[in-house]
Amino acid sequence: MDKAELLSRLSAEPDTHYRVELFGEEGFERRACERCSRHFWTRDAGRTLCPDDDVGGAYSFIGGPPTSRRLDYAEAWRAVESFFVGHGHKSIGRYPVVCRWRDDLYFTIASIVDFQRPTGSGIRFEFPANPIIVPQPCVRFNDIGNVGVTGRHFSSFCMVGQLSMPDEEGGYWKDGCMRLDYEMLTRTLGIPRDEITFVEDVWSGGGSFGPSLEYFVGGLELGNAVFTEFQGSLDDRRPLDQRIIDMGAGLERFAWVTMGTPTAYDCCFGPITSRMADAEGVEAGTGELCAYYREVARALASEPDAARARQEAISALSLGESRVSRTIEPLEGIYLVADHLRTLAFAIADGALPSNVGGGYNLRVLLRRMMARLGRLGARHDLDELVSLHVEYLRGTYPELAESAGEIREIVGLEARRYTGMRSRMESIASRLKAKKAEPTVGELITLYESDGVPPDYLRELGAIREIPGEFYERLSELHQSPKTDAPAPPPGLEGLPRTEALFHGDD
Repeated sequence: MDKAELLSRLSAEPDTHYRVELFGEEGFERRACERCSRHFWTRDAGRTLCPDDDVGGAYSFIGGPPTSRRLDYAEAWRAVESFFVGHGHKSIGRYPVVCRWRDDLYFTIASIVDFQRPTGSGIRFEFPANPIIVPQPCVRFNDIGNVGVTGRHFSSFCMVGQLSMPDEEGGYWKDGCMRLDYEMLTRTLGIPRDEITFVEDVWSGGGSFGPSLEYFVGGLELGNAVFTEFQGSLDDRRPLDQRIIDMGAGLERFAWVTMGTPTAYDCCFGPITSRMADAEGVEAGTGELCAYYREVARALASEPDAARARQEAISALSLGESRVSRTIEPLEGIYLVADHLRTLAFAIADGALPSNVGGGYNLRVLLRRMMARLGRLGARHDLDELVSLHVEYLRGTYPELAESAGEIREIVGLEARRYTGMRSRMESIASRLKAKKAEPTVGELITLYESDGVPPDYLRELGAIREIPGEFYERLSELHQSPKTDAPAPPPGLEGLPRTEALFHGDD
């Protein structure tokens, strides 16, 4: 289903699909962006651009958060959880990041995945209560090349899942969802009403689709409330038997918009990044860095390649090579290490292992990237200590990680030693590349990684390549995105029939 066409169709009927009671009560007006024509809802009489096109206001909260509260990662979850529990939601613990209940996914990529049960003809949902709130760590590998560079990309992040079945007892639909989210934003996080913009969007997947409302503050998307209500096609849409409210919000972004730190990493990794920055002799929260990461955000609005956006920001602020090498590059390495190690901790705790096959392949990519960047940092950073810092900082939100701390340290340590053992061979490969004096193509870099295990981060460390191509990790991830199993389609005529009951499991 074409997303642009779906959005065009649903936006043509705003009163049916997007207008909620809150908008009238709070004075939100519908506008069309002067640049892209996308529709949004705002209280700001002077706003003529949607958040994606308002480059001048990109990430305006950095260095000056608009909120009345300051909440780090752990504090933001406690505040949001308390709000929703106080409004009748059941708070449940996270599901594993290793998605064993789905045949088509290695890792949990969204909070709604916790409750999806694929059937022959689509997906059913099983909620343990109604409504619910869950702090679900989600693992995604398509943007790992941006981690540490942009200030906002993670290989794993917490998707706050606010989920409701409106047709079941205790559930609510669009009006109830948007009232709750608005109150959470304005009262719990302390965001001024005029700072919030709602943008019309759509979602489709698993044979179902529906409208959605994204909400932005200071140019940053904080969450997206999806109203899954249709099945069929654009020209023949029918109501779903099981409508779903699926609001997914980024906990890291809640913390970031309230703290106003240069990057989301600064307020979401607790003592990990600050300890590493101190060891490197780098100051992480300066006004210069706030200006730099705002400039990166502006550049990314028109330049999707993070490496080029980074260079644009450096040029715009006239940052010299020494400033970049002494401050920007060490911080990028610190942020990358903190992010990748947290993802590895969740995955290992939930039973995954770095390997050369399946989902473990992507974990090994993370580990090798992390080791390569550790090699570029000036100070020695003890991985066991960093694991312990992560586990302790996350104890209030994810106490189960502490039970696996020893295993996490053991497996990360083993993989680190394997990587170290490969260094002489990788150095030889890097020397040959230097001698050629020609920058390798993305395809050649992928071959080097696949055949010899050499990450481009290490080649850059040794000066064998100037920059890591922005699309390298995206293309590498695409090569390994096949589902766990290629389940055969049901024979013709059997689609949608109930699963066969195994009577031999009974007592008779």
